[in-house]
Amino acid sequence: MGYRARQRPQDRKQYQSRPGRIPPAAIEAGGRDRKERGLLTPRQINGGLVFPIGRTRMAAKVFSLNNFYFAIVALYSASLLALTCFHGASRHERKIGICFLTATSIAILAARFRIIVSPILLNPDEALFAAGAMRTTYGWTTWGILDPTTSGPLNSMVLTWPYIFGGDATLFSGRVTATALSVGAIYFLYRLARFLLPPAPSIAAVAPAALFYVIILYPDFTQFSSEHLPVFLICGALYFVAQFMQDRRLASLYFAAIMTGGIPFAKLQGGVWACFICLAIAAACLLERSDTRTNCKRLAVVFAGGVSTAVVLLLPAYLAGHFDDFIKSALIEQYHRLPIVDPNYSAVKFLRSVAPLHRAYLIAGITLAACGVFLVAKYKNARTPPRLLLFLAILAGLSVPIAVITVITPEKAFPHYLQFMIPSIVLLMIAGISVLSFLEQRSRPLWSLSPLLVLVSIVSMLTATKAQYLYLRNVTIRSSQNLSSDLLHSPEILSWLSANRDDSIVCWGWNPKCYLDTNIRPATRDMTNEVQLYDLPLRPYFRERFLRDFDKSSATFLIDFVGPHYFGFNDPSSEGVQSFPELATRLQSEFQSISTASDKTCPAFFVRKSRLKEFYKSRVPFDRIDGPSHPGFPPTAVDDNAVFEECRSFWLLPKNQGGELDIAFVKPSRLRRIGILNTNNGSLHNAAANHVVVSIRNGADILATHVLTVNRYPKWTYVTFPDFHKEADGMTIRIISWHGEGGGLNEVKAFTD
Repeated sequence: MGYRARQRPQDRKQYQSRPGRIPPAAIEAGGRDRKERGLLTPRQINGGLVFPIGRTRMAAKVFSLNNFYFAIVALYSASLLALTCFHGASRHERKIGICFLTATSIAILAARFRIIVSPILLNPDEALFAAGAMRTTYGWTTWGILDPTTSGPLNSMVLTWPYIFGGDATLFSGRVTATALSVGAIYFLYRLARFLLPPAPSIAAVAPAALFYVIILYPDFTQFSSEHLPVFLICGALYFVAQFMQDRRLASLYFAAIMTGGIPFAKLQGGVWACFICLAIAAACLLERSDTRTNCKRLAVVFAGGVSTAVVLLLPAYLAGHFDDFIKSALIEQYHRLPIVDPNYSAVKFLRSVAPLHRAYLIAGITLAACGVFLVAKYKNARTPPRLLLFLAILAGLSVPIAVITVITPEKAFPHYLQFMIPSIVLLMIAGISVLSFLEQRSRPLWSLSPLLVLVSIVSMLTATKAQYLYLRNVTIRSSQNLSSDLLHSPEILSWLSANRDDSIVCWGWNPKCYLDTNIRPATRDMTNEVQLYDLPLRPYFRERFLRDFDKSSATFLIDFVGPHYFGFNDPSSEGVQSFPELATRLQSEFQSISTASDKTCPAFFVRKSRLKEFYKSRVPFDRIDGPSHPGFPPTAVDDNAVFEECRSFWLLPKNQGGELDIAFVKPSRLRRIGILNTNNGSLHNAAANHVVVSIRNGADILATHVLTVNRYPKWTYVTFPDFHKEADGMTIRIISWHGEGGGLNEVKAFTD
């Protein structure tokens, strides 16, 4: 994009002022000469508290943040070792469990905190489910409202919780949800282990999963992916199955069934695990010998719980005439995609791609195998092990092929699939340690083994910390200058068009984050347009369905994110909106393209003509825009209507310099409002305006001057003039301090309302 950050001399003078420290003289001054107007240099303006910007400061911030990460890992590892070494009276067992679960929750949240609050998109799919949550405002989320493909509607439903608090679906809310589901999975696995083991061995059994969530920070595991919810449901279902074998309560059986029934609707791929747990539930019922009446009750409870999720989701779809959409989208279309595989895909290499997880699997498998062999060799004619122990041992052994089949079935090397192995790893550890506990009735071997197993788990995970350091450092550098204080609300990047929540938008291609940034509901049930673009047998059906949704919602905006800089689809001629003739016809007759960016790779931006007429009534057109600039980023870019920074659609000042943007209006107008959109320097996130001085003029007379702190991209900053009755023929925007490598702006708009 623009200038890139590089090593600079430590004595280079550049500072970032603290918001709110602008001298009053800068506001009251009126002359055009800088000294006469009382404006201070960037160095002078930082009166009291100053923060030197640049590589030195950034390196210090990265160093401190990563030291914090390493401190969290060290403290958590030490706490696990301490808890597994502690063995006291039974009255302390509950306290040990609470300490473990609390420490795990805090460690996961603290280790991921910098990533959770980062505005950087970790994965193109990360915003997919949050965008789907926005469709829930249309009604109950069935296939007539949302097409979740293989991920199921539950993934979008679980992300609707911010609306309860008056917030929006954002990247932050998705990552918080992913963290909460990870902690919930650990909770269920620990409680499962406690049915057979004391607290310390239980912690040792769950340690590989807990350490994985704390230490591994790769985006596939920290973003909200389609695996977090099904893994949570798998762990919960396994826990309730074991609880049923302990208390024989129908409530436990019902919860096991309802969580199992929800797995395929959270991830179709998880159906393998769901079938496996169904067999486990049946086996658990058979092991509990009872009379016919009791067995019928159990069968009814299992059936009611298992089909409840399907009934809640599919019955409304059937009654509304959308059951055919479910069949075609979730089943037939996915069948047609099976032949589409990566020729370089190798199941063995993929299973070994995340080394810490692979090593944890080997450790858990060896633990169970060794203890099993020891059991057969030493206690061949000994007493019969507890029924739950045998049940979980068999379950753990069978879970290995189940997890592998689940992961490799799609034949795609997506690391987030590997999360389906986590329940199997912990089952193997629980079964292995439980076998040893049965063999040795004395407690001492368990206490000596537990810290050793935890230590092995820690060492296996710590081998990945160098890669985690590099990744966290990259996220820190890219996002440290661009944090938002309002993490649960959308920036509403199209607010300058008076967009509201009654509008709807299509982000054509593969850019669901567009929906989050605009906070405008998707006009169709498709968050991406792969089904309209892939040349598969059902493409005519999906295109016809798209047009139905498009017409029904009367879409207000359409942005075409197909081009060389975008994910998924790069050829505008064969994949852009022009490749869809029926849609192109609607755009030509009912919409108008408003993007005038000089970079032709910028997304095409279409607005419905009726809305555009209202907008032009209050907009003040610009006649001339002048100012210094970095090569390739001219000042005229602030009025090109291209607000997404996937291309060169913004203005940058020369590196490490302030500057002034001079704007002349087509005709004198009475201003009521000015909108300013900051820049990020595209994906580099290393340049943005901080403090600017806005001066409204008429000829040589300065009518008003405002000094303000500009919000970070992509949130607009508005200046209002409620009592301004004079006509202005132009304005200047002087950048007096900036973030990172220099200043710049994306868009500037002026309005008469």
